Amino acid sequence: MSDGVLFVDIFSPEQIIAFRGQVLDHLQQMDEDAWLSFRHHDALMEDRWVTNDLSSDAVLALTRADLVLRHVSSSNVPAEQLRLLDRRWITIGTIEDSPIWYSRHCGIYFWAVTPDAPHTLELWLSFPALPRRW
Repeated sequence: MSDGVLFVDIFSPEQIIAFRGQVLDHLQQMDEDAWLSFRHHDALMEDRWVTNDLSSDAVLALTRADLVLRHVSSSNVPAEQLRLLDRRWITIGTIEDSPIWYSRHCGIYFWAVTPDAPHTLELWLSFPALPRRW
């Protein structure tokens, strides 16, 4: 996952907007302790960062809306493989009848057009650090 990279040839603008909107709605309901646990613990683990474009202070200054707007990305990690990271995924919404998944343990949101799709839209709450269990 890299900052702002979206497979626009795979996901439509409407799908990306819907994903961002539903993820932000869910994030706005997250209690402050849960939010800070991802932002402080994982984001400060610079040895696990996927990019060096941000300082620790810049990472911690990101609001929930900033994170969703700037760091939703897509990847070629299949949805089925992401589901193996955690057994406790919950559904926080749907886009085109496909669930948007969230793992409280890993701090990952993801959506795919179909369960066996080879690409996903994702947001890591730990960005730019790799998610827990990654």
